[in-house]
Amino acid sequence: MTIVPPKFTIWDKLLKKLGKKRGMKIPKHSHPYDYIIAGKESFLRALFRSKNKELPDGMIDFIEIKKS
Repeated sequence: MTIVPPKFTIWDKLLKKLGKKRGMKIPKHSHPYDYIIAGKESFLRALFRSKNKELPDGMIDFIEIKKS
């Protein structure tokens, strides 16, 4: 299975500077040879969420993934 993360944009850099999290959702897969493109959560939703609030269920922090 190949998972392709979305590209890091200027909006992601802005959220990173503000200390916000942006969720990335990986769709369900049904085959071990799938080519999966992960999707990012809306910029505005991430911008207006509190810094201390957790991400919705099933999402991982996109900005933390891109740091490593």
